Amino acid sequence: MFGGRLSEDFIADKVGHSNFADLRELDFPQSGIQSVILGDGRLFGNLQRFFRFLMRFIHLWIKMHWAKNSKVSAVV
Repeated sequence: MFGGRLSEDFIADKVGHSNFADLRELDFPQSGIQSVILGDGRLFGNLQRFFRFLMRFIHLWIKMHWAKNSKVSAVV
């Protein structure tokens, strides 16, 4: 029906509404998603905030791990 595309229509069909600002998690493991078409993503505010938090956490973890295991001091 959606041709393997993760789109706003696909998500609305799966979750039963289109109030995307309230979404905190998307989990469609059996959907065969091959591409993502979500426009500018502004409708997915909670997911964007979570993604930014996750990226900051990963970045800090890498810096700390590298500095701890390196013989040279990390300069960031």
